[in-house]
Amino acid sequence: MTVIVGCKDKNRILIGADSAVTAGSTQSVLKQPKVFKKGKILMACCGLYRDIQLARVVFTPPEDTTDDAEEYLVTQFIPELKKVLEPKEEVCNEIPFGCIIGYKNRLFSIDEIFSVCEEDLVVDGIGGSIALGVMRSSKLKPKARVKLALETACEVDLFCKRPITIKSI
Repeated sequence: MTVIVGCKDKNRILIGADSAVTAGSTQSVLKQPKVFKKGKILMACCGLYRDIQLARVVFTPPEDTTDDAEEYLVTQFIPELKKVLEPKEEVCNEIPFGCIIGYKNRLFSIDEIFSVCEEDLVVDGIGGSIALGVMRSSKLKPKARVKLALETACEVDLFCKRPITIKSI
């Protein structure tokens, strides 16, 4: 399980995540971050760890041939990402895939049916509601808010674990 948080600042996008991976009653702490850059795109994913691995290691974003970030994500990025994620020998629908994308100074959420939504603040994962409460109530600067939201989720939710990673683009 996990918590991922994205926040739009004036001239940058901040995205952070915890390091937990849960399989049944077993929980581990990842060495590889759930927040990663793919070219000019900053991503954080939640859901099955295998999907996160495929997005981080195997997926290569296609060249952007559009003038708009949302159009690119919907028409080029998502179809290619789905090709990497969909060919599974066994399907697990219990843990939906989710993703936060920072691209061209815009912040997007991608849900389990691959809908793209532009937002100024995004949370996802099992610890998302805790993180959202912190993000909405805190008056700290954006990076400090993201850090506090992730740390609070790790403190309160059994399925979220430190260390946290925060990156910006």
